[in-house]
Amino acid sequence: MWITRNNELGFIHIPKCAGTGIKRSFEAMPEDIRRTWGLVNFISAHCRYNTWNNKQAERIRYARIEPKKWFTCVRHPIDRAVSYYYFQIASDQKRLDENKIRKWPKETFEKRIELYRSIGIDDVVTWSKRFQRELAAINPNDKDWIEWIDKQGILDAQHLYIEGCPNLRIYKTEKIEKLFKWLQEDYGLPIENTVANTSEHKTYQKELQPNTIDILYNKYKQDFEQFEYTI
Repeated sequence: MWITRNNELGFIHIPKCAGTGIKRSFEAMPEDIRRTWGLVNFISAHCRYNTWNNKQAERIRYARIEPKKWFTCVRHPIDRAVSYYYFQIASDQKRLDENKIRKWPKETFEKRIELYRSIGIDDVVTWSKRFQRELAAINPNDKDWIEWIDKQGILDAQHLYIEGCPNLRIYKTEKIEKLFKWLQEDYGLPIENTVANTSEHKTYQKELQPNTIDILYNKYKQDFEQFEYTI
């Protein structure tokens, strides 16, 4: 979750929904603009609205009142799950290449990459019981590791991040240019779109088994309905 310094806007960053690119666009604005409109991280990058709403003590301590307007980006639920699979492998490999190993030992990241590749995308995106067992076997005595598995990585449904949020504008990553047009026209921001649209073509149908698509549709049914996506 990021909030502008002037408290005009709050951005709820749903994982794998263009949030990092949007943040880069804000950071690329001129310095004098960023003094007012720069994004400040609050609580955590992927903080849900309900978590924010319940953190009254922290909000008072850091003088973070409710922003005048919230916005977020959503993505086709199955496309998002597929994106997560490739993101996790690439992210772990980058950690290893740059020797930026934190929280768990190097071997944990190496084994996670190996497992993701060997077990395949269908087990990962459905977070199958088999996949969870093999994940747990990588680091069975580490409570943080087991907790991460129980949380299903970053594959929680998108609607959970914005439940109860007032004054919220929702944009789709497939039409991300609409978000930047709003920021430019309604707020006069000299912000450029540095985020490529995610494809509207359902390429996941070539990567996933039909049964996997059915499982994901049922898992994310509310996201499909609330954000008007189709299989």
